[in-house]
Amino acid sequence: MTQQPTQHRKSSGQFSWLWMIATFVVIGAFMYWLAVTAEPSGPRVVEEDDEAADVAAATVALEDLVAGVSNYVGTDVRLEGIPVASRLGTKAFWTATSTGTPFLIRFTPEALAGGVTVDQGQTVTVVGRIFAMSDSVIASWEQEGAITDAGERAQAEFATAFLEATVVEAGAPAGAPRS
Repeated sequence: MTQQPTQHRKSSGQFSWLWMIATFVVIGAFMYWLAVTAEPSGPRVVEEDDEAADVAAATVALEDLVAGVSNYVGTDVRLEGIPVASRLGTKAFWTATSTGTPFLIRFTPEALAGGVTVDQGQTVTVVGRIFAMSDSVIASWEQEGAITDAGERAQAEFATAFLEATVVEAGAPAGAPRS
């Protein structure tokens, strides 16, 4: 028969619970130290100046923009003396190149707060960022009330990109005498 030892071996993990408690105490002390010595900080607020945005935008011809709109997506541009071809609700309008290619321009709430209105045939100068049109953009415009019916939705779906105008300077109606 095999003999079994009569002595009991001590477990190597006999005091491991002490190390566990010590670890929790050290972590707790570290968290307390962080809470006491940390300085509160809030989110960083960056305010843009309209005049600074106006200067930073590159002046682009409407024909160049429409011809290569994918190159301008995400950039700020300035379009000077563009004609208002037609309105799209109260918050957007269509302009057209000399060849008749349409391009959509939407007012930001800041531009609308300035009380600017545009009418068909008027010339305007706009500054804003170019965005690609998508179904989610159209859905958000419907929720905001910028698009109010199926006809306006169909018109907006025609656009592949649009300019979100932060600055709108209205000019004289086309054909009006200048003083």
